This record gives sequence, structure tokens and C-alpha cells, in this order.
Amino acid sequence: WANSNYKWSGKRIKQLGLNLNAPGDRTSDKNTLWLEFPYVGGASPEIPVKIDTVNYFVIRKDPISVNSENTQWISASAIGGLRSLEITLSKEKDAQETSYKINLYFSELENKHEGERVFDVTIQNKKVLENFDIIREAGKIDKEIIKSFTGITANRTMMIEMNPKNGNTILSGIELIQESIHQIQTNAR
Repeated sequence: WANSNYKWSGKRIKQLGLNLNAPGDRTSDKNTLWLEFPYVGGASPEIPVKIDTVNYFVIRKDPISVNSENTQWISASAIGGLRSLEITLSKEKDAQETSYKINLYFSELENKHEGERVFDVTIQNKKVLENFDIIREAGKIDKEIIKSFTGITANRTMMIEMNPKNGNTILSGIELIQESIHQIQTNAR
């Protein structure tokens, strides 16, 4: 973990990770800069992120306790009680609509059972997860689940909304990858 001291220029964000309640910034093996949010250590990258919460809580575990292929450090921390999260993608007045791949990182970090935490997720006014239950999908606590969505279009902001059906919401990380950038990287391999 480190503090990247990254300062955003205001130009279109092409690739970004927000690691919720993380102890610092980190770069993934896929070259995504993961910024801690909320920003605690070091200088803020000055990327506006607005959140709305109900019964807000934070949780962090030792990454070794989370079952993940190679990103347990993302899913070992989380923010609970999120209702909406809006990320500014561009400060440019003439920003064009752009398509993104969105990866959402989840892990049940509390001692919950199936059915105790169920919620819907909407991205850019499109419901992408309905009655999502981390334990039902993962089969146990402390196991990372990554949900990926392609073709998510955005102009200057990206809005993610979470609506609880039972219990409260929880989210560990958000990764945004501009799809044209992702396609170039995939084709180069």
C-alpha cells in the first residue's frame, strides 16, 4: 500500500479503481490505479465522488482472510449502507458519451447468512443486479465476487445506486475501464 499522490487533470478518465475503505492506493497487475476512498492518507486525487448512505459503516479485514484469485486486497475492505455513488469522469464541457466496462467487487465481510443481505444494483439508471445475495453466490463469507458489466455509457458522471431488499448494502470496489482502451489491450495480447 502507498499513497500515489496522483492528481487528476479533469480530462476523461479511461481507467480507474476505487477501493472502498482501503488503507491506501495500489496498482493492480492489470495496470489499474486503485485509489482509496474515502481519501485518508496523502493528498486527494481531486476526482469528485459523491456518496449517499443510510446506516453507513466501514469494515476492513486482513487480505489473507479473503478468498480471491489475485485481488483479495480489494475485497478485504468495504463500505456498507451505500445508496448511491457518483463518480465524475470528466470536467470537460464538451465531454462525449463514452462506453465503459464496470467491475463491481463484493465480499461478505460480516458473519451473514444467505438471505440476510439482499439488494439491487443500478448503473446509469439500468438495473444490473436484482436480489443480489453475496452469500448465495459465493457460498460462504470472505469470498470475492466480481460482477462485470459492459456497454455502460456515460458522459461526465457515472452513477451507481444500491437498493436494499433485506439488510444493508455492502461494496468493496469499483473498476471503470473505457471499453475502447480495454479492447486495444485485449487485442494486443
